[in-house]
Amino acid sequence: MKKMMVKLRNSGIEELRTLVNIVYMSLKKLLKEEPDAFYDTVMITRDENYRSSGISRETLVKLGFIDSNNQMHDSTRNIVLACVEGDMMKMRLVNPIMKE
Repeated sequence: MKKMMVKLRNSGIEELRTLVNIVYMSLKKLLKEEPDAFYDTVMITRDENYRSSGISRETLVKLGFIDSNNQMHDSTRNIVLACVEGDMMKMRLVNPIMKE
């Protein structure tokens, strides 16, 4: 039986496995279908003062990545930071779960 909580690879912080999987799958879809929204998501996690706008913002609110005040929940931030490596056009998804 899989553990309900998993440790994130970059911080060792424990998060709910289901939430990690949902955020990872959503990021994968954004990267493929809406790269601007993917970029905005990563930038918001890395810089709390970064502001998304327009369609990207609407998409991120619908996904629950940010609220109407452009704020991201700490768990979502932790997971996104564990899922993404690189900068600018070289951002890529990686397995966010720490190997045991």
